Amino acid sequence: DYYLADGYVANLGLARTFANAQYRLSGGLNKSLGSFGLGLNGFVTSRHEYGAGVQLFMALGIEPREGRVMTEAQPMASSGAASLRVFLDRNLNGVMDEGDEPVRNAGFTLNGGNHMARTDANGVAYLSRLPSYQHLDIGFDTNTLDDPQWQPRVKGVRLVPRPGKVSEVDFALAVTGEIDGTTFLLVDDVRRPIGDLELELVGPGRKVAATMKSSSDGYYVIPAVFPGMYLLRISPAQLQRLGLSDTGMHLIEIAADGTLLNARD
Repeated sequence: DYYLADGYVANLGLARTFANAQYRLSGGLNKSLGSFGLGLNGFVTSRHEYGAGVQLFMALGIEPREGRVMTEAQPMASSGAASLRVFLDRNLNGVMDEGDEPVRNAGFTLNGGNHMARTDANGVAYLSRLPSYQHLDIGFDTNTLDDPQWQPRVKGVRLVPRPGKVSEVDFALAVTGEIDGTTFLLVDDVRRPIGDLELELVGPGRKVAATMKSSSDGYYVIPAVFPGMYLLRISPAQLQRLGLSDTGMHLIEIAADGTLLNARD
């Protein structure tokens, strides 16, 4: 066996039959990956017998968003599929509409493992041959993004693929911001950095959107903050436990195009 590129495998064999004292030379070329399957084979014997065969296989499916015919070298009828679309959500409404930008070469994970599929120029990736009637976790792989400030609103979804059904899932990305600063202790008007303080970013409905602990020199960074209005504070429970009082909270606004806020001490 000799493995070639693009899923091709070449085979060559020589057999000796002792019962009727003959040699048999056989060869073949097989392709079992990609958009189609192919099998070419032939044989010849020392008794001047010969034969040849060819087999072509192609499974067909429809990408529902664009109506494209998808072809595979492996059967698809008994498994499920998913059409995944990734776009930069400029107006933050979670729907791809005018002004939103499709994201190319974005990747995904299946049940925690990396998948080879990547989105095309339209931001769409087609995942075929998904296991049927089983819970499947499809996650977004942020490591495949060109800009680290782009983050998905939804990290992943759970599906139950079914034969012949193509599930459509959208991943809306937002341009996130970043906040940094220093935590310090103020005693008799003397300012001294203090570490291991837990900062909380509180969003609408008093929901804590992010937490971060300051380092030993008091410095902290809160990355990947989604656009919106927040209050930045030290954890009230930690302040009570340490017997400290807070001098106030910061009002934080992250714009839709991403905001980098420095020195929020």
